[in-house]
Amino acid sequence: MNEELQKWHTRLTLELKALDQPLNRLHATLVEMKNSGINKDQAYDLLASLRTDCSTEDQEDNILDLMDIVVGYCQPKNRIWE
Repeated sequence: MNEELQKWHTRLTLELKALDQPLNRLHATLVEMKNSGINKDQAYDLLASLRTDCSTEDQEDNILDLMDIVVGYCQPKNRIWE
């Protein structure tokens, strides 16, 4: 994993552990990832790796919701990558 992806991995890990993080905050993090040059496949793979490390069902649910957003399986207003 390159340095940029490692930075996002660490940030998402911390945000997912903070259970008070609403999904819209996590969505904003995905937008920041895209704006920094992370592509759809990299974001999906990063979330998949986080899923294997999650410690609660709530964390896994949030990761699955984010993975849906990455692939575009969400409301059109929430899509990030085309």
